[in-house]
Amino acid sequence: MSTLAMTQFWSGRKLTGKNTVSLSETPEWLQSAYASVFRDLVMDRLREFLFAPGPERSLRKVVDLGCGPGDWSLRFLDFADSVIGVDVNGHFLQVARQAVQAHAAAKQAVFVQENILEFADYQAADLVCLGACVQYLADEDLDLLLSRLADKMPDGACVYLRTTTSHPLRKPYRSSIGHYRAGDDYERRFFRHGFRIARHFLSSQVIPERVARDLCGGKNFLGKILWWPVRLVDLARWHNDHMNWILVKERR
Repeated sequence: MSTLAMTQFWSGRKLTGKNTVSLSETPEWLQSAYASVFRDLVMDRLREFLFAPGPERSLRKVVDLGCGPGDWSLRFLDFADSVIGVDVNGHFLQVARQAVQAHAAAKQAVFVQENILEFADYQAADLVCLGACVQYLADEDLDLLLSRLADKMPDGACVYLRTTTSHPLRKPYRSSIGHYRAGDDYERRFFRHGFRIARHFLSSQVIPERVARDLCGGKNFLGKILWWPVRLVDLARWHNDHMNWILVKERR
């Protein structure tokens, strides 16, 4: 499927229940519960990285590309002076605009209906979020997006990118709805466009590692022990992986 076809596909989708934009066959209530916990824990990781070792401060601007119904955008309002959510789907944005009204910082959020390849307002953006959307871009469009970010974002700004990658024992492939690239394919593109990988982790690691941290004061070995059964099930079921990267734009 071309990027244009994928844009047309997503622009016509509707939400079911409280969320979810996912195409998974997992029950909606379970997806929603997991997504909420996962989002909170990833936000904790982002804040620890962005504000370590000093005190937490407000980011000037966060751009949430492919923001969907705005669930991540709302969380960014907790530590950003302004948030711009960008999505091609007007229905998702209507849900986001309604949801943000209950937030104390509602006036600091703007939601824009636009293709993420055409959006260009990255000046002063301390953080750009690409959550589960780049797998719907063709290779040349992914490179175009990364190049635009590198050209327009300030030096030292960060990108949080989460995507579905091919199974480690399976060749990269394309389906009717996405491009499932290998993790090292993404990493080569990051380096080529001037981004340094500061952190990377699988989505399946996030909850086990947090449980271990709470139980044992941050001892990583228990997190790995708790995570490996989950990992082995994923490998046995021949699932795709779900990778997360925190990138830093290097000085050009």
